[in-house]
Amino acid sequence: MRPTLLSVAALLLLGSGCSKPAPGAAGTALTEQDELFLAVCGGRQPCSLQSQLALGQSVDGRALSVVVTRSPKRRPTTERSMAGPIAEQPWERFSAIAVQPAPPRECIPWRTWLVSRAAVEGTRAQLLVARCAADDGERAPLVESLGAGEVRTTLTAHADHEDGKPAAGYTEAVETLEFGLEPPRVLRIARRNSHGLPGQPPVLDRESSWDWEAFHGHACWHGHDDCGELLPVAHIADDGGYGSGAWKTTALGQCALLIDGTPSHGIAEPPANPTASVRALLADDVLYLEVTDDAFVTRGAVVDALEVTWSSYEAKPGDHPRVERLTMDGKLTRAGGTQQVDVVEAGPTTRRFALTSVWPPDMGSWSLAYVDTDDGRTVRQRIASVPWSNETGQAVLRVEPQPTCTPSDRELRVGNATATDPDKGILP
Repeated sequence: MRPTLLSVAALLLLGSGCSKPAPGAAGTALTEQDELFLAVCGGRQPCSLQSQLALGQSVDGRALSVVVTRSPKRRPTTERSMAGPIAEQPWERFSAIAVQPAPPRECIPWRTWLVSRAAVEGTRAQLLVARCAADDGERAPLVESLGAGEVRTTLTAHADHEDGKPAAGYTEAVETLEFGLEPPRVLRIARRNSHGLPGQPPVLDRESSWDWEAFHGHACWHGHDDCGELLPVAHIADDGGYGSGAWKTTALGQCALLIDGTPSHGIAEPPANPTASVRALLADDVLYLEVTDDAFVTRGAVVDALEVTWSSYEAKPGDHPRVERLTMDGKLTRAGGTQQVDVVEAGPTTRRFALTSVWPPDMGSWSLAYVDTDDGRTVRQRIASVPWSNETGQAVLRVEPQPTCTPSDRELRVGNATATDPDKGILP
């Protein structure tokens, strides 16, 4: 399995700096005359500087640093809780980085800012992330320099069950966020949710990660025995031409979930010499598929086909998962019957499809498999999106900022998740 951000944290810490309290006592109140106050506090009063970390100079000579501030007064807010919500909704077990509306609450906000200083343009600040600390005693975000123009902030939340009764145990959530500095952008996110009893180390319930620039993420439940890679909900950044027909001549490239039979991408029955792969992208309410095979078989007792198995979280006991099937000649078989969809032959070994109003669902788990035959009589290989041991399936991933893809030179390119407003966190 590909290592998560959290599993490589120790390696990344080597040679990196960590945030330190501000000069003087941590939590020193800033004054309105202070240039840093104007940059990171603005009209938010009272405001205290909790820590700052110097990051050196930018390529154009600006001094860069990360500053963590806190507003000591509780106030109503809709900002997310530290390290994400500990209490989970039924679908959050699958949508491990799901974006859920935050109910108003009273909390003490922590804010992490990227600050740049230059003699000509003065002091400027970009909010990286804001989190709601519902408990006065929660630890401040830990900020570390990763070098190479990257910085990490780690948020930890601890909650005792039943108002702190020792026998009830506790829940712990850790959220690790990594940002690029030039330009300011979010790079990666990782979350872990665990539970434990007093005096015992936490037991992992679920973990997830997403990398915007690599366009890749995965989620695991029940330790590391039940994992699946994530299909993101993305946006095609163009003038609308891609969805109007340009998709037929545009390769998905890196902007897709890749299913190719390798252990990291999940396999149901490991093929000896895999000759097929599938790329899947859910963008702007359309599911784009790109299938590569050494030869497409569309006639015979067994034909090449994509099979999707999915079930609703609201399914009743005894309900069976739904199976939908797309053959490589464009026949889509669903519960309501069979329909013909467009087949784009992008070459002798590549076919593309664009499907609307079909799987996968937001409120359900699913898995995709490509059934490959060479002779039209037997199944040569079955390449799946999750390992054979996975009982959970996968989830549709809605994450903010939304991953974007841009058509360029007949291929989709991954877009950066950059800042849009200095006072709005890049990561909600």
